[in-house]
Amino acid sequence: MSDGFWQALEQVKVAEEVGFSHVFSVEHHFLDQFSVASAPEVWLAAVAQHTSKIRIGHGVRLLPFNYNNPIRAAEMAATLDMIPKMWT
Repeated sequence: MSDGFWQALEQVKVAEEVGFSHVFSVEHHFLDQFSVASAPEVWLAAVAQHTSKIRIGHGVRLLPFNYNNPIRAAEMAATLDMIPKMWT
């Protein structure tokens, strides 16, 4: 499972090198074939650490209270937004 995260990170680094400008991650839960992104902001923070120009974002963020409290989701997105600026 962790290999998938590292492989995706390597793909994003190559994408940046060849001129892609954005990467998005979606949030999935409880599906065997898709549930590899239950905490997309953590992976996106790693992307921010390993790239310099590529923009990051959530493709889908679940907001029902049984998944994520909307206020906490906003806090996580705001924190994630500040991370790339910390290195410039």
